[in-house]
Amino acid sequence: MDKRTNYERFDIIKTKECFAYVFITHFTKANDLDIHTYQHNKAYEKLLEILEKYFGYSNVIIKKDNKGKPYLENIADIYFSISHRDFYITIAISNLNVGIDIETYHRYNSNISKRCFTLNEQSYIDKDKKTQDRFYEIWTKKEAFIKATNNYSLLLMNKFDVFDKEIINNFRMIKTHDYIVSLYIEDAKEIA
Repeated sequence: MDKRTNYERFDIIKTKECFAYVFITHFTKANDLDIHTYQHNKAYEKLLEILEKYFGYSNVIIKKDNKGKPYLENIADIYFSISHRDFYITIAISNLNVGIDIETYHRYNSNISKRCFTLNEQSYIDKDKKTQDRFYEIWTKKEAFIKATNNYSLLLMNKFDVFDKEIINNFRMIKTHDYIVSLYIEDAKEIA
């Protein structure tokens, strides 16, 4: 895990039909809340800060649709997705439906890939000695896709393949030695 206290990074992805801002923040826990609650609160606090600082939106109202996906009630045509893991938060903001996922590297578990990944994805993971990297690449892409398409049933993870020609070009990845982030922009045509 990265030993830095707090830092921020952001990337801008633009094509003819879309834009996406990806923000990654590393933080330290500052109170007695359990880590998941603290991450959740910190992520939404950071989202509101970003919307005001970079987009000029204040008094933002966040609601959830009937499937539980959060959206901006009072801002049209701006979509967001949030993910957090350990002491990292990542936020994607786009003009199209967007999904993002961040994972830090932990021990690879082949049982998860057998249960959640297609045979094609499992083959990709086992192709060479980078099994852990490839596992997290697939996992974060699947999570990002599910978030963007608003299909939150993890039971469906093995029902779609991230290498499918209809979706593969809508992914963008950011990798460091500490974490991997996958971004999916629905209907973006190609963002690679």
